[in-house]
This record gives sequence, structure tokens and C-alpha cells, in this order.
Amino acid sequence: MKTGFAAMTEMIKKQQQKQNGGGFLPYLTWKDDRSEGGFEYRKTLRFLNDDIVSCEMYDFIPCLDTKLRSFIVPASIDLPGEDWVKKSGVKVKGFGNTGFVDPKPRAMGIAVACLREEYQCPREGILKIRDVEEDYEYEQDGVTKTGRRKKYVLVKQSLTNFWNGIIPFYQRYGSIIDRDFVIERVNNDVNTRYTYVPLDPIDGFRTKEEIDAHYDLDFDLLEFAKNLADPENAKKLLVTGEGLDAPTANNHGTGWTQGNQSVGGFQGNGNTGGFQNNGNVGGFQGQPQNTPQDNGQDEAKLKFDELRGKLMGY
Repeated sequence: MKTGFAAMTEMIKKQQQKQNGGGFLPYLTWKDDRSEGGFEYRKTLRFLNDDIVSCEMYDFIPCLDTKLRSFIVPASIDLPGEDWVKKSGVKVKGFGNTGFVDPKPRAMGIAVACLREEYQCPREGILKIRDVEEDYEYEQDGVTKTGRRKKYVLVKQSLTNFWNGIIPFYQRYGSIIDRDFVIERVNNDVNTRYTYVPLDPIDGFRTKEEIDAHYDLDFDLLEFAKNLADPENAKKLLVTGEGLDAPTANNHGTGWTQGNQSVGGFQGNGNTGGFQNNGNVGGFQGQPQNTPQDNGQDEAKLKFDELRGKLMGY
């Protein structure tokens, strides 16, 4: 048992981290679901900082424990060290019938934002904007309780396909945190594009000081990026396997040696479709896909390509 004010301070900090999302934030995704009558194509955001991380990033990289992860090229954020994704020789499933190919990093931008939503103000009879909130669970006196917190997200998108459309607003207003943005996605394929509507600023809610006072998020975006770019971490996950959980029992072979079985998923294991026991992938939880029957391979491949497309921003 920990006692004293130091222990109390540590407990308070942990509780605050749970309330505001802790050290993990999910990646935000859009889906053009207009034809289905959905609303995932539209997101209203308040960016929390102008210091967006620009980098070269690998996505959907299978690691030795069969989990899929993202890695940042160290040199792209001025960090020393080798690019272990490239050096390890790891392969990823290409689109179509291209088989396994070398992964290629993409120019990406990462920002922190809070999801917002429009609502009809009954008193004034007009549309207003408020923060989206979500339920979360926490422990208090040995009892699991449910609370509410703001929904913070990481906006990780292509520099050319997404952030290039944000730059003009920064150039015009001098910031992107001084107002909300309604951003819509058009299409779900290689022709994907985004539209942007900057909303009118809200008095008392536009300066950095006002934003920081309203949002109590304790999240260091630069440290997050450095962790994804850490060469030693990448080497462990892709080459040495030091400290990792053992692969699942149905893996055929170890590591990335030639001759290991792989069906539509990871080179070096026998998973069908590449999804069995996946970990968290950029905010998405991989779903079990243990389908050894040959007639299930086509369906698994489609799911694999669909998920990869989402994570790659297509």
C-alpha cells in the first residue's frame, strides 16, 4: 500500500489521465456512407494545437507477435537511428494480386482534436456547437463506476490528400484552433477527397489560452511521435522479438524466414486473412478471423484489403 501525499498526487494524476483519455487516443476515421444513410462521412472538430507533426509513416506493419502497428521513419522527425521497417525486410500484402510487397512510408500529418457536434438550442432556437462526450469506466474504492469525458482523437491523415486543404485556412486566420471545422469525406477509394467548412469563431473560445483552459487533455503529441519512431522499439517488434508475447499456437514457422506459410495476411505465420489475434491498430481493434477452410480465404482477403484501405486513408 502506498501512503503519503506523493502517493495521493500519483493517484490523482492517474485518475485525471483516465478521465481525459490517458496516454492513448484513438485515430479518427471518416467513411463516405451517404448511400447508406449514415453520417460517418462528416466530422466536426476543434483542433487543440497548431503544432501538427509532419512525418513519413508506415502503416499496417505486421510485427513478430502478429500485431499490426504504425512506425514513423526516424529521420523524418529529425531523430537518429535506422529505419528498421526497411532494414528488417518485412513485407505487407499489396493491393489486388500483387502478393507481398515492400512497405512504403507515406507523408502524414498528425494532430490532436476534440470531436464536436451541432445541436438545436431550445432556448434560442438556433444551431450551436458542443463537445462530444463518451462513457468511460474507472475504479473507485474497489468499485467499477462509469463517468463521462470529452472525446479526444488523433487526426492522422495524408499531407497531400487531407492537410493540404487545411493549410489555406491557417494562412488566412493564422491558426486552426480558433474555430471549429466541419470536414466531409467524398468517396472511399483512391479518388477520396475532403471538403472543409470553417465555422464562425465563438467569442471567448478562440485563443490558445482559452482552448487550454477548456480542454484538460494531458497528451504529448511529440512524445507520441517519438515513440512511433524509436528505432530500438521497432527493432524489438520486427527483428529480435525481445519481451514480446509468443505468436499464436497455429503459426507455422517463426519470424520472417522463407518458407513460412501465409495466406492473405502476415508473412511468417499461418493465419488466414491476416487477422487472427491482432492487437490495436491505430485505434481499431482487430477481429479474430480463424478460417482455415479454403472457401473462406476470399472473404478474409476482402476484409484484409478493406481494413488496410481504411488505415491507409483510401
